[in-house]
Amino acid sequence: MLDGYEGETSFADLLTGAVDLPQEQGVYAVVVPRGFTVSFLPSSAGGRFKGKDPTVPIYRLQEKWVEGAEILYFGKAGGTGLRATLKNRILTYAKFGAGKPAGHYGWRLIWQLADAMDLTVQWKRTSEEPRVVEKSLISAFMKLHGKLPFANMTG
Repeated sequence: MLDGYEGETSFADLLTGAVDLPQEQGVYAVVVPRGFTVSFLPSSAGGRFKGKDPTVPIYRLQEKWVEGAEILYFGKAGGTGLRATLKNRILTYAKFGAGKPAGHYGWRLIWQLADAMDLTVQWKRTSEEPRVVEKSLISAFMKLHGKLPFANMTG
């Protein structure tokens, strides 16, 4: 588990309803589990939002891939003026991967990975503003790898 994170589960387990996620603000990371083989799908398994297909060309996925990185995405839930919790944000992410529509399109690259349901999600609650924590995590990743995490579209 990542340093300081308090929970971990696969997307597949999230969809069974067996995982209890915090109903508080925080940050989360999508992580590559040991033994995961990278393979891109020609079409996204993700849901459609406003009828828009989340599929991106495979060459773009290959360009975005960060070789050797265990983290694929950093996200946030909640913050000043926002009602989202780790529970509803992460569950929405998993449901989007199962083909349900979602109002957040930034997750789309994850769902073009074969076996994406085997990826793990790790989370931690934070009393600090989640967006500040998320930006700090992305910044540290970029310093280490020279580019954004695979599925983050902005820093």
